Amino acid sequence: MLFYLIMISGKMYRLIYDDSSSLRKDKKKLIKNIEQTNKIKLYLEQLVENPFDKFLNIKKMNPKQANKFRLMIDNYRIIYSMDFWNKIIIIHRIWLRKDIYKK
Repeated sequence: MLFYLIMISGKMYRLIYDDSSSLRKDKKKLIKNIEQTNKIKLYLEQLVENPFDKFLNIKKMNPKQANKFRLMIDNYRIIYSMDFWNKIIIIHRIWLRKDIYKK
């Protein structure tokens, strides 16, 4: 039912970046690769328009990380969480697959 209401309303989600030091470092490193940065921006725009799009490669993270999802873009991953009621997407990390899951 929630999915149906979101699709009918046509309102987009708001995108918020987490204020963590790891995300700031990711963004600084990512700026050097302009082509990949543009591709990530395109995917984020699609995510904001419809976070339930089946063509976006989205998976829910394991149960220990409640309400966290990952979006796959080539070798990059975007880790984010969603506030469904306020229509907010919070970006936590954007980085390479091989390094993003390390603690």
